[in-house]
Amino acid sequence: MSSLTRRNIEILKWIQEFCERNQFFPTYREIQRGFSYKSVSSVQNRVRTLKKLGFIVNDSHKARTLRLAAFEHSPAPEPQGIAIRGVIAAGGFVETFTDVKA
Repeated sequence: MSSLTRRNIEILKWIQEFCERNQFFPTYREIQRGFSYKSVSSVQNRVRTLKKLGFIVNDSHKARTLRLAAFEHSPAPEPQGIAIRGVIAAGGFVETFTDVKA
């Protein structure tokens, strides 16, 4: 990583931590907010540099395709959540009768 600036290394680490925390990769706007940049173009310039150096890969014109080249050949992170086991019976239809006195 000797060809990278300190800020580029920080961005790479931030993207990796974001992915580990959220199980998906960030958008340019999320990176912008994460580093308090005033515009998205600052992020685009950094990402363009990291792409030229081979550290970042993305598909043009698609959302959330920004990813680290280290993750390119590894499987996608497994989503975490709650396992659903079985069903809960909520009961059936109950017919109500009015009390009619004859």
